Amino acid sequence: MYLDRKLMDHNLLQAIARVNRTRQHKSCGYIVDYYGLSDYLSEALELFTSEDVKGALISIEDEIPKLKARHTRCRQHFDGLDLSQTDDCIHLLKDEGKRQQFEIDFRHFCQQMEIVLPNPAANSFLRNLRLLGKICHGAKNLYRDEQLDITAAGQKVR
Repeated sequence: MYLDRKLMDHNLLQAIARVNRTRQHKSCGYIVDYYGLSDYLSEALELFTSEDVKGALISIEDEIPKLKARHTRCRQHFDGLDLSQTDDCIHLLKDEGKRQQFEIDFRHFCQQMEIVLPNPAANSFLRNLRLLGKICHGAKNLYRDEQLDITAAGQKVR
């Protein structure tokens, strides 16, 4: 949502809530503030209890450590290997359990990149995102099991 006019109190909070409604393939919303409403946001938040507005506004800067952690978790699957050695990395994922865990970790890394981009802090992860994507795609193709695909299933089902 792009804000270019003054919104106050309930209207401001309602706009934030509307943008942050999640659904399939949408984990968060973005607000680009051209007007400078952060001062009004403080006033609007004072009208409500802390429980009412918990998590209403999170800075992108708070998401960068999560991105680093998720990147590290993906890299640990290939400890000691250069990611550009795609075939060697794919062969490390021969074990189905390790491959599924890598796919989950890679999906979480991608989701976090989606949140942080276009912040310049994400730029240093772009090369590895591409390489890890090639590895993930290559492993899916090489070790494909036509009968059962549970990678998109929830934790309980796995």
